[in-house]
Amino acid sequence: RLRAPAPSVAPRPVPSRARERRRAPSRASASPTARDDALRGCTECSLPNERARADAVARAMALPDTGHARALVVGVETGMLARALTTDDGARCTVLCADASTAMLERGAETVGAPRALRAGVDVLGNERGARFLRADDALKELKPYHGPFDAVAFNAHLCDRGEARRTALTRATMALKPGGRMVISERKAGDAEGSDVDGGLDFAEIVRDLPLARVDASGSCSGKDLSAAATATAMRADDDENPLVLMVPKFYELANRFTLEAPVVTGFGRGSKQMGVPTANLDPETCGGEAVLSALPLGVYFGWAKREGESNWHECVLNVGKRPTFVDGDGTTIEVHVMGASDATPEYEDDFYGETMRVDVCGFIRPELRFDSLPELVARIKTDIGLARNAMASGAHARPSSS
Repeated sequence: RLRAPAPSVAPRPVPSRARERRRAPSRASASPTARDDALRGCTECSLPNERARADAVARAMALPDTGHARALVVGVETGMLARALTTDDGARCTVLCADASTAMLERGAETVGAPRALRAGVDVLGNERGARFLRADDALKELKPYHGPFDAVAFNAHLCDRGEARRTALTRATMALKPGGRMVISERKAGDAEGSDVDGGLDFAEIVRDLPLARVDASGSCSGKDLSAAATATAMRADDDENPLVLMVPKFYELANRFTLEAPVVTGFGRGSKQMGVPTANLDPETCGGEAVLSALPLGVYFGWAKREGESNWHECVLNVGKRPTFVDGDGTTIEVHVMGASDATPEYEDDFYGETMRVDVCGFIRPELRFDSLPELVARIKTDIGLARNAMASGAHARPSSS
């Protein structure tokens, strides 16, 4: 089994003397160092309504009782949520608890208790049921793909005062979720934690708009990612202890409503085939409505069906609608379509067809646009996107359009 470096955090024994009980300091309004200092000697900290709140979040995560479910908890607080997920009457699962505060990780490990609290660092990887503890910054920079994929993620009073780190953390966690996995966000009302003036009533709708997340309805399902203006206009608050905000990556990355792009193929930057080995057809963005239309779409990677003018057959494709943040080579939004062949080694088209019209029926949304540190890193991610698109299309959830 792969093992991480030496442990940076491990459960500490609970003192045998009478414990001091006091209200926990604000987790959301202090730096990790300040939170560590505030928690020293706090062996039985509490927060208002924390048990009921932890139970509500655990229920909303709806982890499958398969014996090998995986969950991510961001924001350990006093460990009540981790304990709720790992008790005998809860889902049998492995939970990764991430926090920037070492003291909170230690406190969470004490709450979970042996043998379910597994040592951090050495045992942060593995499939044994229980809770592991990962020191990670507020943007989750330390969260790696091999920690997942997760069946559910919970942000536990973590996001409201995090600034730009809030969006980054949500993006990283979303990309670590399995299709069909849930994202649960629970924030505290202002003043719920001692010394905190952070308002947990933040509206998450704008951030969620750019991610492959859809709101879970009363029946516990979702009909796909809604790209309409009405979806963004609907507030998404998370400051109700008994009713957290519950989102989902649609099972096959479905869109609630498919849409069509149709435009002539124009000359691009020549990187698709020459530098990345992934040939693309660049659609004229102005014919597709220009910035007035494209700005209403989340930038990122989509997939669907494509065909050239005069063809009767539709072909599976993956496309990027974005501004090329990895390259500094111009302004404006581009639409780059890769038509998938039978395999990555055999693209559907080998000829250039500049000037011909291509029609694309867009069915699903995989991820937001990201900036990569190197071309190899970008190419690796493109290959992953192609694989995810192939799997989603193979599910049968995205019917081929009519030949008209």
